[in-house]
Amino acid sequence: MIYIYYLDILFLLNVGIHLILFRGTARLLKTTITTKRLFIASSAGASTVFIVLTPFEEWLVHPVGKIVWSLVLVWIGFGYRSFRMFLKTLCMFYMTSFVTAGILIGLHSFYMSAIHPTAPLPQTVLFSPVRQALIFLSLPVLWGGLVWMDKTMKVRKMAHQKNKKISISIDGKWIEGIGLIDTGNQLKDPFTKKPVLIMNLSLLKTILTDRQYAHLSEIVAKKNWEEVGSLNYWEDRFRLIPYRTAGHEMNIMLALCSDVVIVHDQDHDVSFQSFLIGLDKKELSSTGEFQIVFPADAFHESWETIA
Repeated sequence: MIYIYYLDILFLLNVGIHLILFRGTARLLKTTITTKRLFIASSAGASTVFIVLTPFEEWLVHPVGKIVWSLVLVWIGFGYRSFRMFLKTLCMFYMTSFVTAGILIGLHSFYMSAIHPTAPLPQTVLFSPVRQALIFLSLPVLWGGLVWMDKTMKVRKMAHQKNKKISISIDGKWIEGIGLIDTGNQLKDPFTKKPVLIMNLSLLKTILTDRQYAHLSEIVAKKNWEEVGSLNYWEDRFRLIPYRTAGHEMNIMLALCSDVVIVHDQDHDVSFQSFLIGLDKKELSSTGEFQIVFPADAFHESWETIA
C-alpha cells in the first residue's frame, strides 16, 4: 500500500511537470493548446510512473520506446496539422523537456550538496518525501524559467526586426551600417525641422583620409565646435544641432547633410533625401549590434506612403 501511495504522489508530480512542459511548448511556439488536450496529454505522460507494474517497463525505457511515446504525447497535445508543423512542435517539446530536466537536476543537486556535501548524486527520487516536496516547490521555478526563456527569445526577435541595414550617400560616397529603428529618437533640426539620425563617427573612416578622420574625431570628442570652420572638406554640409535630453542641460551635436539615406527593409528600400546625420564618438550599442539610431517616425511615415 505504501508503494502504491508513493506512486500516486509521483504521478501527481509528473502531471504538474507535464502541464508545464506542454503549456511551455505552446507558449514558445506561440500556439494554443486546449485545456482538455492539456490535461489528457499531461495525464498520459505522467502515467508512465505506473509502467513498473506492467511487463512493458523495458520497452518504454528503451530509446526507441521513448521516441515513440513522445510522438504520441505531442500528437495528443497538439494534434497533427502538417508534417512540418508536427516536427517543429516535437523539437520544441524536446527543447522544453531538456530545459526542465536541467532545472530539476540542478535544484536537486544543489539540495543534496547542501544536505550531504560528500554524498554521491542519487539515481532516483521515487520514495523520498523531502525530494518529492522539493519537486513540488520547484514547479514555479520551472514555469518561471520557461517564461524567462520565452521573453528573452521575444526580445531578441524584436531587436532583430528593429535593426535594418542602412546605406548613406555623402558627396557621392557610400557608407553602410546597421541601424536601430528607435521610437525614442525624435531629434530634429530646430531651424529646418529635418529629422536627425545618430551615427557612430567611426563609419566615416571608409570615406575620409586618416588625417581628416583624426581631426574630425578630435573635434567631436572634445566638442571644439569653434574649429568646425577649419574643416576644409564638406564645408557646406556641417551643421551644429542644439538638443536636450531628459535631466540634462542643452547640448550641441555636429551633424552632416547627406545626399541620400536608404533603409533596406525586407524586400523594399525606403529612401530619404537630405537627411541630417548626427555624429557621435561613443559606441551606440554596447554589443555592437547597430551603429546607427534611426528615428522611427520618419521611417514609418515613409513606409505607410509606400504601402
